[in-house]
Amino acid sequence: MQEFTNLSYSTSEQHKDLTEARMKRDATDLEEISAKLVAWSPFSPDSSLRNVVTGVVADEDRTKPDGSFKVYDINRLKDILGHDLCSQLLFIHAMTGCDTTSRIFGVGKKSAFQKLVKGDPVLQSCANAFTIPNQTTQIIEDLGCQVMSFLFGGKHTDSLETMRYNIFSKKVVSSSSFVTPERLPPTESATKLHCRRVYYQIMVWMGMQEGMDAMKWGWKLLDNRPSAAHVEDMDCHVLLSVDRANLKNVTIHITSSFQRSQMMRMNSD
Repeated sequence: MQEFTNLSYSTSEQHKDLTEARMKRDATDLEEISAKLVAWSPFSPDSSLRNVVTGVVADEDRTKPDGSFKVYDINRLKDILGHDLCSQLLFIHAMTGCDTTSRIFGVGKKSAFQKLVKGDPVLQSCANAFTIPNQTTQIIEDLGCQVMSFLFGGKHTDSLETMRYNIFSKKVVSSSSFVTPERLPPTESATKLHCRRVYYQIMVWMGMQEGMDAMKWGWKLLDNRPSAAHVEDMDCHVLLSVDRANLKNVTIHITSSFQRSQMMRMNSD
C-alpha cells in the first residue's frame, strides 16, 4: 500500500496531498482496486486453478469445472495387482530411491516396476527376500547386486565390476565428451551399502525392525545424527587402472581425433 500511494508511514502531514483533486484520484483508485478484488478474489469459493495476479483461470484439462477430482479406489488397485506384487512394491520403491535410500542414477521407478510386472523370476525372488525378517547382510548384499545388474540391462549373473568396465569401454568409444561416473552402474561396494539401507527401510515400513541395529545396515552417526554410510575406499581407480591396461585394443575403433587424444592421455597416465 505504501508503494501504491507513494507514501510511507513516516510521511509528515505537511507533505501529504490533501487537495480535493487528490482525494478524487484516491477514490477512483480505490474503486478500481475493489472491482479487481471482486472479479479476481483470492478468497473466491471457486476451486478452479486461478492466477491471483492476472485472474486467468486454468482450462478444463487442468481443473474440473465442477471442482471435482479423480479418485482412485486403492482397494480395487490392490485386487488388480495381487498380494505378491503389492508386497514387492516396497522393494521397488526403496531400491529405486526414497527419503532414506539413495536414488539410482538413470533408473526410474516406472521402468523397474515394469520389469517386475513382466514377471522376471529373479527380480521377483529378490523382492520377496527383502520382505523376509532376520535376513543376513550377506544374503541381502548378494541379492541386491544381482538386482542392480538386472536393472542396468545385464543378467543377474553378471558382476557389477564387469558391467562397469564393458559400459565404460563402449561409452569411451562412442562418446565425444568426458564419460561421467554417474553414467556407469554403481560399484559393488556402494551397492552393498545401498541394499542394506533398502532392507532396513522395508523392515521399518513393515514394523519388523525390532532388534536391528541401523549402524549395521548402511547407516552411521554423524554429529550424533544418523547419516548414510558411504564407501570409504572408492574403487573407481580400480576400473581406470584395468582400462589403462586393456584399452589399447579399443583405440583401433576410435575415429574421432578428440577421442583418440583422450585415450592417449589415459594410456600415458
